[in-house]
Amino acid sequence: MNLESLCHELLLDVYLFLSTVHLFRAFRGLDARFNTLIFNHVRTYGHFDFRSASKQDCDIIYQQHLPTIIDQIISLRLSNDDNTPQQIE
Repeated sequence: MNLESLCHELLLDVYLFLSTVHLFRAFRGLDARFNTLIFNHVRTYGHFDFRSASKQDCDIIYQQHLPTIIDQIISLRLSNDDNTPQQIE
């Protein structure tokens, strides 16, 4: 069995256990089905928590992915503490 053979519902359940950054890094761009499932997940939940993401990961998400889903975002959590310096800039 491979990842592509899992049903939509199971993949969406897996998405619930991943951070936004991990979700995009792991599944975005694999194929149209995964992209659609990510979009549906974002549309359903719309909450992005970047508090534990590195500045580099945030920049990638902001530049490559956020423009296509910006209208679906309900909340966005950022941090500027010692573990994630300059994330907000």
